[in-house]
Amino acid sequence: MTQPWLVACEESGAVRDALIARNIPAASCDLKPTRRPGPHIQGNVLQHIGGSWAGIIAFPDWHLSDVQCRMGIRAGAVPHEA
Repeated sequence: MTQPWLVACEESGAVRDALIARNIPAASCDLKPTRRPGPHIQGNVLQHIGGSWAGIIAFPDWHLSDVQCRMGIRAGAVPHEA
């Protein structure tokens, strides 16, 4: 059997279901429960990244990514023009 894809940060199940419809095994993972029935891991995706996945598709929360980016800039991790 082919290893499944992990669709991270996806509560809707839309991408997971689109993959499954194309005969690509997949499971979604989110802190929230899935809105559609199907293979879903409710929990922290970081605890599942090291699993045996064919690949990972991630949709991190844009606000969290923005905050992390700004934190990196303040910490000097990302060079920026003055």
